[in-house]
Amino acid sequence: NKCVKDATALSLNKQMVEQAEVIKDLEKKMKGQAKDEAGYTKDKSKVESKIASNKIDIEAMKMEMEAQQKALEIVNKKTATIEGMDALKKEVSKQQSATDKATKKYNNALEDAGSYKEDLKKAEDKIANSALDQTKTKSEIDEANKKLEELKSQLANLK
Repeated sequence: NKCVKDATALSLNKQMVEQAEVIKDLEKKMKGQAKDEAGYTKDKSKVESKIASNKIDIEAMKMEMEAQQKALEIVNKKTATIEGMDALKKEVSKQQSATDKATKKYNNALEDAGSYKEDLKKAEDKIANSALDQTKTKSEIDEANKKLEELKSQLANLK
């Protein structure tokens, strides 16, 4: 009977060591998940900052684009003598180029705004998934601790 108790105690001790290792691994996993979530939160903050900056840029670029368009309208309405026609054509061409450039910058800023919104959504999804993963891992740790306590109780009942 003592041999059976000793063998059972040895088996329980072995299982307890294995269970402690499982708990250690799960806790390490949880720390990694928390670190990942902190990174995702930092990424989200960066994107939110880009969105705020981009919003300001869009307003400024819109005003610049509209000013260039008005300047182009004014230049297009000008008339010139035959001698001044070449100079007027150059002025119109220069203003058209400035208007096109301002319009392109504005449109690019609008595209960036769309990209930033997508990036923000991705960061928020990563944060949410990380929180779910941590909840799952916490549950696994609780179960592993419960199993370890059961093993300790079984060992104590042997004595």
